[in-house]
Amino acid sequence: MLEGPRVAGGSEHDQKRMDRERRRSRNRKLALGFFLFVGVVVVLESPLARVRHLAVTGNRTVPAGAILADLPIRVGASLWQVNARAVEQAILDKQPMIQSVAVSLHPLQGLVDLKVQERHVVAVFSHDGVFYTLLNDGLVYQQVPASNGFAWPIVTASIAVGVAVGKPIPDTFVANLCEQLGQASAALTENVSEINLNAYGDATLYLNNGFVAQCKEQAFASQLPNIYQAIQYFSSRGYQPGVIDMTGAAPYRYTPFTPSTGKAGSP
Repeated sequence: MLEGPRVAGGSEHDQKRMDRERRRSRNRKLALGFFLFVGVVVVLESPLARVRHLAVTGNRTVPAGAILADLPIRVGASLWQVNARAVEQAILDKQPMIQSVAVSLHPLQGLVDLKVQERHVVAVFSHDGVFYTLLNDGLVYQQVPASNGFAWPIVTASIAVGVAVGKPIPDTFVANLCEQLGQASAALTENVSEINLNAYGDATLYLNNGFVAQCKEQAFASQLPNIYQAIQYFSSRGYQPGVIDMTGAAPYRYTPFTPSTGKAGSP
């Protein structure tokens, strides 16, 4: 008869103790959360979380100052508020010679690193008596005056195209050729004076040594070393400059120029 009240009283006491422990635990969590919140705010607002350096890497012709001039961020801004996409787009909108931008944040150094990849001029496109420089992705960069010579091959196309500065070249074959020229070694392309593209994507190359070679525009970069090897082969056997057809598989066909016209005739 005396056991019942002690058990009941003990349960009520235990319940109160458990309630106190829960309140203490909840209060500790609230306090911890508050201090964590304060800590995060302090970190975010501290000088360590600010942009202290802006760096540009990968640029070759576009000055770093020109790239940084129109950025939507400045030294002293919060690193956590840097919008990488907005930074990238601001550079691409202002700098046509920049092809891509990779934005990297380095919080410990307070550094925003902008790794850029530049476009570069690979050819001069001749259309209706006007010359335009073409970039390696087929973008029409600018109109240039007629000259006694250019530092890049002159490209012509048999298909009429509408050319607009700041826009991609509308001829797919010409755009593909620009990409190929961008992949080829400058030491090889400097000996190519002119490239004509027909309606089927066949490229006719006019070289400074008098030879003419033909290949597919999408195989230009890979075929260019083979073209020079073929020229060396025919020259070493006494062949005069002529046309080497490399649009198909080896062995390649050589056709000499006719004496009267200087054009390709029967071998």
